[in-house]
Amino acid sequence: MSFHYRCAHLLILGAWVAQWAVAEPVYLRQGDEVGQGYTFRSGNACFAITANHVLSSDDAVVVMDQNKNRATAKIRKRAQYLAAGAEQTTEDDAAILELAPGSSVACTARWSRQEGKARADVDPSTPVRALRVFENGSVRQQRLLFRETRDHAMVLVPYGKTDEFQKGDSGTFLVADVGPSGGYLYAMITAVESDGNVIALSHAWIDSLFHELLTEQIKLQPLSILVNPILFNNRPIAAAPAVLFEELRRISGLDPTLAGATSVTQYDFAVGGQVLSAQPTLQRNNCERSGTQIKLFCLFGNQPTAPYVASVPVRVDFRVTRQADGRVMPYLFEANYNLAVQQQQEAQDEALMLAIQEGTLEALHFAGVLDAETASKVNGSKEKQVTYRVNQQTQEAMTGINSRRAISPELSGATSSPAPGQNIDGNWRGAYSCAIGKVGLELTLASAPGADSAGRVPISGVFRFFPLPENPGVSAGRYEVSGTYAAGSVVVAGQRWIAQPRGYVMVGLNGRIDGIGMAGAVIGGGCSRFELHRQSAAQTPGR
Repeated sequence: MSFHYRCAHLLILGAWVAQWAVAEPVYLRQGDEVGQGYTFRSGNACFAITANHVLSSDDAVVVMDQNKNRATAKIRKRAQYLAAGAEQTTEDDAAILELAPGSSVACTARWSRQEGKARADVDPSTPVRALRVFENGSVRQQRLLFRETRDHAMVLVPYGKTDEFQKGDSGTFLVADVGPSGGYLYAMITAVESDGNVIALSHAWIDSLFHELLTEQIKLQPLSILVNPILFNNRPIAAAPAVLFEELRRISGLDPTLAGATSVTQYDFAVGGQVLSAQPTLQRNNCERSGTQIKLFCLFGNQPTAPYVASVPVRVDFRVTRQADGRVMPYLFEANYNLAVQQQQEAQDEALMLAIQEGTLEALHFAGVLDAETASKVNGSKEKQVTYRVNQQTQEAMTGINSRRAISPELSGATSSPAPGQNIDGNWRGAYSCAIGKVGLELTLASAPGADSAGRVPISGVFRFFPLPENPGVSAGRYEVSGTYAAGSVVVAGQRWIAQPRGYVMVGLNGRIDGIGMAGAVIGGGCSRFELHRQSAAQTPGR
């Protein structure tokens, strides 16, 4: 995932905008002392930044996130005083902690490395927020306005009376709204002055204080890819998994495994899909061929050995799933292949294999698993040659997640069932929005016993869509779904058609449950949002 930000008239901190997730505010306690901080990852470790004066000793610190997940952290480094024997100033009032390996405390943001010691200038109109976590897990947001800079710090003032800070709020990190996509800034409150002004250190200065520690060499692990079946007419294509396995294993940094070959329970990404169409059209081949690929304009010349030229348009709906959060990323691959063949079935089989190979790589590129480099072929033709390699940021992210997986389920925060009062089993009814308008939806779900190491409970059910009175042109259909449910978050993806209207594709859902309602994003199919309400108690899915 990558974000794009507008740069004019905002916080001038070098490349301060993080590229992955927002840093997590955390509550800190060391003995009777309490304070604030924020977590991020660098390499395989999870760190927390706080103000140095919050720590009264070198003893261990308890770190807690807003979900009340707790971990013990040790102090890795305190900023050195600028002058021997001098009192600590706001410029060196910082400390970095390392959380125990495998901690369940939220720690998804990747440290954005900085060079130099840039000033922290900011446009006065830029809204700045501070996020604080309390001991009961609640989070408070306070608003601040920029006043001035002081060397490597900035001075801010509370927006109103309810936004005032206390001395125990040191370590709080700041968020700056940036452009239409949003964004955030690594900056930390180190002092609250007598007049209520707040002093915050810039991200670049914090990075310079702990630069050596934060640039430790990352030991990257290969990305594990689970290769799922590719379906055509609701049946697996027998040769597809082996072809995909060989294609992926040639890319350095990927570790593919065939689904069903072993009892795989942990993987980084899974890829599979469904062929939507592949219908060859044959005509006599009057063109001398070179290999099997034929250009349409080349239908003249010497007689080839193959009697036919086939044009095969192929459409494949790929799904890439990231196991860490259950996110499903759909990708529609479309291509037309012109092949010299002996008969129609050969054309279809060969086009399908080409589409599966090319489409899988494009789907993984779209999902951020792979990077792609395009170059002209050496023979001088206009065709482009694409080379794929593992996306290093994704590899770094998954390495960090896997280092936290490599512990007992108890330490990784596993739960055996969904949160009380948020049972997902039963019928959910409502609608979702697509390019064709609103579509009626009834989702029947049932959860399986137990949960994985991340606390996700497997779910399965039936997705039934139908026309609404205001949109009667929609066709009705049904398909089986499966997915996961954890802490109110629901992810489902289509698996197998029960009744498929012509031209319709499966979509997935990423949403949350709030009481008797479920709402969120629709994945794929040119659709956007869905909203459902519980209709009944648990039932067995299927009709």
